[in-house]
Amino acid sequence: MTMSTRRFVSIVLAVTALCMSPLPTLRANNDQWGLTLGYYMAIPVSAMHDFVDRYSWQGLGGEVTYLATESDHIGFAAGWQRFDGLYRDALSEFAGGAVYGTQVRSITAIPLLIKATHTIGDPIQKIRPYLSLGAGAYVVTEVMDVGLYEFSSTNVHLGFMPAVGLNFRLGYRNNLLLQVDYNAALSSGTNVFGRTDNHQNYIGLKALLHFGR
Repeated sequence: MTMSTRRFVSIVLAVTALCMSPLPTLRANNDQWGLTLGYYMAIPVSAMHDFVDRYSWQGLGGEVTYLATESDHIGFAAGWQRFDGLYRDALSEFAGGAVYGTQVRSITAIPLLIKATHTIGDPIQKIRPYLSLGAGAYVVTEVMDVGLYEFSSTNVHLGFMPAVGLNFRLGYRNNLLLQVDYNAALSSGTNVFGRTDNHQNYIGLKALLHFGR
């Protein structure tokens, strides 16, 4: 098992444990509490695309939700998304110089968001559209390896995540959710090149299973 594979498996287990920890409470109050687990894909845009322009297949996350009304949920969502790419004969400029050669670049984004979701239509419908908005923190780490040298930067960004999706009712307490969202992490600190304009944006594509109402 390679280092990157071991790291991915470790993240899967850690996020799964985090999302499963509220289950005793959910069982005790199962009329209003719910749990969502999902697989995440993503497309980098703007400054993130300039650093890593590859589609991300490595992502997962979950959300603990509370049913405020028959159509409205509030919740806390946590996730993990990784982008990486190999770039040959690449030139990167820093504030104090430049590096040239084969570069391995990666970005890891960890969103920690408070969310509100409104589902449209009658609860007995099989398919219902929904809208949601999340706000909170994105912990973003950029890493660039060039030969024997590694350059890295980690920042905590204020961010927002508007989303639209479809809710497919599988049963009274089980739902399949297909979601498209826009993750906007505002500039914070400096990026791996030492620049302060380091907003990190990406489009998320998610398939989720929701357990609960």
